[in-house]
Amino acid sequence: MTQDHILRAGSLCVWTLSCAIHILDCNDLVLPPHEAEEVHDLLLQHLLHCQGLWQHFHALNIKRWKQRPKQHDLEHLAIFTKQTRLNVRCTSCFQDESYLGALKHVAVKCSSSTVLLRMFQRILLNLSVRWKHNRDQGQS
Repeated sequence: MTQDHILRAGSLCVWTLSCAIHILDCNDLVLPPHEAEEVHDLLLQHLLHCQGLWQHFHALNIKRWKQRPKQHDLEHLAIFTKQTRLNVRCTSCFQDESYLGALKHVAVKCSSSTVLLRMFQRILLNLSVRWKHNRDQGQS
């Protein structure tokens, strides 16, 4: 693969994902059939170009364009969009991963015998501190 091909593939990765997000942002909850099909195709093209770049650099033992678990989720979102025509920007909760990460961060510091109780207590304490901080900021 030449340098020109690598640059084109990288550009296509960015362009296809940007174009798909633009289509989703410009539509309502239910996408027109041709828009849902286009989003599906763009997301799959994005994944294919990323995979090709990863394979090329992996063969050279260079750590670039690593395939991440989120890309597997992106494939499922593309298929879901095509099948249901629902706008995933309106229906998906992209904060799930960070919330699960926060739960894990709390859970690994707890004893396995009291992990559920301690997790709930610490989450409630964290939320209480945030709400108090927001209330105090709103009053000032």
